[in-house]
Amino acid sequence: MIFGRSFKTHPPAITLGSLVMLLAAPAFWVLGGVGLSSGHNEHKTGPATATQSITIDYPLENSIFPPEITAPTFLWRDSSEADHWVVEVSFQGRADKIRVNAPGEHWKVGEVDPQSGMPDLTRLPAKEAATRTWKPDAATWAKIKSESVESPATIAITGFVGEDSTVAVSEAQVTIVTSRDPVGAPIFYRDVPLVTQPNAVKGTIQPLPPSLIPMIKWRLRNIAEPQSRVVMENVYT
Repeated sequence: MIFGRSFKTHPPAITLGSLVMLLAAPAFWVLGGVGLSSGHNEHKTGPATATQSITIDYPLENSIFPPEITAPTFLWRDSSEADHWVVEVSFQGRADKIRVNAPGEHWKVGEVDPQSGMPDLTRLPAKEAATRTWKPDAATWAKIKSESVESPATIAITGFVGEDSTVAVSEAQVTIVTSRDPVGAPIFYRDVPLVTQPNAVKGTIQPLPPSLIPMIKWRLRNIAEPQSRVVMENVYT
């Protein structure tokens, strides 16, 4: 069993990725990254028609996904006037590609644990509010994983203005790899609410008051499943 810790905070609408950051869900939890990743994936466009770049915030370049993990949500920001995107997945040494039209829905605020007493946050910070998303369906994600074990898969995101346009205005790409080795164990972690005291400096997270310790939930997560489950709660020590 793998042990970890999660804090309820701003939402990463993403599924799990890394074992270090892997304790998030589509709620206000810190999580969503890919494990074993490195690099910077802001990609300057190649074609002369694509004049601006897209910044892909997730996953990072050369991220390695466990083979049993559920599909992540790709996150990017586009500085152009693009209003829809095409996601193309290619595999090294293969001619066949996956091509998907992506409306690029905005990143949405996740649910807030009502026990935390935190207000319903309807406004995201500017960076998150500008973030676009795409989550592959189960069949597409299974194909991407199966074809990226021996060599990386390249995911290219291209922006267009107008549904009938064939001229790209923005572009970026990121490569990912699927590991041969599964995680092989559920992840056991603490789900800790973040509470800012009234007298705290803005943005400062303070220790959890003793009265809120029972709000800590202990969760178990199989990364092959979309949700975690609570195995212990109302623990006063």
